[in-house]
Amino acid sequence: MTVGIFSWAKLEPQEGKYDFSWLDEIFDRVEKMNGHVILATPSGARPAWLAQKYPEVLRTDNRGNKRGFGGRHNHCLTSSIYRKKVCEINTKLAEHFVQRKSLVLWHISNEYSGDCYCDLCKDAFRKWLKNKYGDLATLNHAWWNTFWSHTYNDWGAS
Repeated sequence: MTVGIFSWAKLEPQEGKYDFSWLDEIFDRVEKMNGHVILATPSGARPAWLAQKYPEVLRTDNRGNKRGFGGRHNHCLTSSIYRKKVCEINTKLAEHFVQRKSLVLWHISNEYSGDCYCDLCKDAFRKWLKNKYGDLATLNHAWWNTFWSHTYNDWGAS
């Protein structure tokens, strides 16, 4: 049985307040049947409190508009706050369920996709480009940017 997917709001209904009781009940029932559990990390759908308190965790569209709360996978993977909060909930889950005999696997999010155009993501992408190409001349050559006059002359260009 796989449990916990997209359950962050139920696992942590308020920041720092965790409730694993409902999962404990599921584990207990599965163990009585000698079954196995795959426990999923809940990172694919953050709770409303996280988006409200830390709006930087929400994605920005290609027009620069911050997306509102709601919908699956509407989070900025570059956000240090998002990453910290994912680490916190995953650590709490691991500490709580590590000794459960029925736990056989962890399901870690398999949907790493979506675009975010926030300043954090732009900066991270530029850093990656600098690391890969070294300088703008090499990037422009590799991307054949002279065609259509798409030559970059500044790392800060959008």
